[in-house]
Amino acid sequence: GDISRSFSGLPCQYWDTNNPLHPVDTSLQDADFPDRSKRMARNYCRNPNHQYAMPWCYTLDPNVIDEPCDVPLCSYEDCRITGPGMEYSGSLNRTSSDRPCIFWSEKAILNYEITQNVTLQPSDEHKRKLPDYRFPDGSRKLAGNRCRNPNGDPSGPWCLVERDSMALKTSYDMEYCNVPFCDTPGDHKSFSIIEYLHSQYFYC
Repeated sequence: GDISRSFSGLPCQYWDTNNPLHPVDTSLQDADFPDRSKRMARNYCRNPNHQYAMPWCYTLDPNVIDEPCDVPLCSYEDCRITGPGMEYSGSLNRTSSDRPCIFWSEKAILNYEITQNVTLQPSDEHKRKLPDYRFPDGSRKLAGNRCRNPNGDPSGPWCLVERDSMALKTSYDMEYCNVPFCDTPGDHKSFSIIEYLHSQYFYC
C-alpha cells in the first residue's frame, strides 16, 4: 500500500535517504521489504523487521523516531490466511466449546484489558484497549459478537464469554474460536506472495 503517515498523522521518512532525520536500522535489507527494495518502498508504511505487530515507519518529527501506521486489515469472511487470523471477518460467533460470544461493544467490556497469552512490551500498550482500528470490520460495533483477534494473539481468533451468568458481578473468559485456514491465499484475494511471506499479519 501507499499509506505514508503514522497513526498519529506524522509524515513518514523515506527508507532510503542520504540525509535521514532518524538513522535507519542498518540491518534492514532490500529483501525485507515487499517492494523488494528500500528505494521502491519510498516512505510507505512497512514492517520489514516486525518491530511492531503492524506496518510502521520512521517519522519526520524530531521527537518521534518511529510509530505504527493505521493500515487497515484485509478482510476474509470464510477463513484465515495467517496463524493469528487478524484478517478474519467472518460470521462465526461461538467459541470452540460452543459458548456464545459477547458483543465487543458491550459497555461492561469496553475497558477490558487483554493480558492473557500475549506478552506486552511498553511499546505494545495500544494492544490492551482494543481500539477500533484493530478490527477488520473497522470498529468494535461493526464486529458485533463475532470471533476476532484485535490483539494479535498468536493462537488465533477469539472472543469473550460470560464466566457465570448467575454471579452478582459478571466476569469474563477469553476463549478461542475454530476458524479454519484458507486452502490457498491466492484463491481468496490477489496479492504479492512476497508481501504475504514477510507479513506476520495480513494488512492491505
